[in-house]
Amino acid sequence: MKMTPEMVQRANDYLFASVEEMREAGIQERIIDRLLRIRAIYTYWLNRPQLNDREIVAEMVKRYKLATRTAYDDLALIKTVLGSLNQCSQDYLRWVFLQRCEEGFEMARKKDDPSAFAKVLTAYGKYSRLDREEGLAPDYSAIVPQEFEISANPEDAGFKRIPDIEKKADKMLKQFQREFQSVEFEEIKIGPNKGQKAPKELVALLQGNSRIAKETQYGVTKIQTNEYMSPGTLEEISIAVTLAN
Repeated sequence: MKMTPEMVQRANDYLFASVEEMREAGIQERIIDRLLRIRAIYTYWLNRPQLNDREIVAEMVKRYKLATRTAYDDLALIKTVLGSLNQCSQDYLRWVFLQRCEEGFEMARKKDDPSAFAKVLTAYGKYSRLDREEGLAPDYSAIVPQEFEISANPEDAGFKRIPDIEKKADKMLKQFQREFQSVEFEEIKIGPNKGQKAPKELVALLQGNSRIAKETQYGVTKIQTNEYMSPGTLEEISIAVTLAN
């Protein structure tokens, strides 16, 4: 039986009701049987929260001779109505740990094994942090939340109010808009950015002449570094005279 909105509503209303109440509400017998089955499995899972979905489905198939698909439908209904129980709570895990410690103590006593008893005692002490002083937790109930009020007055934040700030802001906006609109763009004709547009001042800089060093040897003992202008290159140049031995 698939999980339908009507079935979910019936489970919400009558999952923990008596059979007489279900029959008085006109619920069909097959629906009553399913609600009782889900209630029993929920109780079983509540006592064993460490079980996963597959183990719960296997229990339903074994106990009620259900098809696997039907068992998974019942599991989905349980999770929809009551939530998932395959996540163990911290309290449950603490309780399991303490129970296992008691079992360990009992086994160590029966075998008269002081070493095992000491190991269990060490684990118990480490878990309970008995070697640490118990700190006093702050009383969070005494904390009063800070109330904030939204304000457009800069003086509330310690700033001096500027007279006619809106007019000054409009004036600056118009000024910088004019400056931006007055910028002229020009197409770059050389280099890796060829074809793109940039402010004409930047284009003039990129496409301007630069100095390139060229070595010319005079005689046998000296090398003279000359300079000439070449368009389309930006490089730094240093002049050097090298004396050859």
